[in-house]
Amino acid sequence: MNKTLITVLIVLALAVASYFILFGNEDVAQAPIVDEACQAGYTRLGEGCVTLKEACEAGGDQYYFDEAQQECLTR
Repeated sequence: MNKTLITVLIVLALAVASYFILFGNEDVAQAPIVDEACQAGYTRLGEGCVTLKEACEAGGDQYYFDEAQQECLTR
């Protein structure tokens, strides 16, 4: 009788552990990652804010920043 009880308890414990491993994380809500807003004239590049000119020039040699129009243009 003791062996049967121990076997049933072990099987029950494994079933409960399996349930939490497979389905336990679905109830936990994941918080969205929200980046802080950049100031006017800046944009997000990677993990930080950079000027619009720096962001434009980071695109490569074919891009340049037109100061008069305040926009990124291609050559």
